[in-house]
Amino acid sequence: MHLSQIASQNPNKPAYIMAGSGQTVTYEGLEAGSNQLAQLFRSLGLMRGDHIAILLENHALFLQICVAAQRAGIYYTAISYRLQSDEVEYIVNDCGA
Repeated sequence: MHLSQIASQNPNKPAYIMAGSGQTVTYEGLEAGSNQLAQLFRSLGLMRGDHIAILLENHALFLQICVAAQRAGIYYTAISYRLQSDEVEYIVNDCGA
């Protein structure tokens, strides 16, 4: 079953809850947020097959970004925010983001 189907059947059901903050994101919120981000990626000129890097602390947006990238056909690489700048630079260059 696709996320859009789950969101239409269970819009107010929690898709996930952030352990640290207790922030809840519903399926409807995940669906809407990921659609908006996918549109943003396209408006920025990102195309199917492009690469992005995601560098975030633990945040509710992470999953929305991943879903949006998949919908837009964009490859993503998640990078730990705990890495040193030279390590981040290496990963970004290596993944083609």
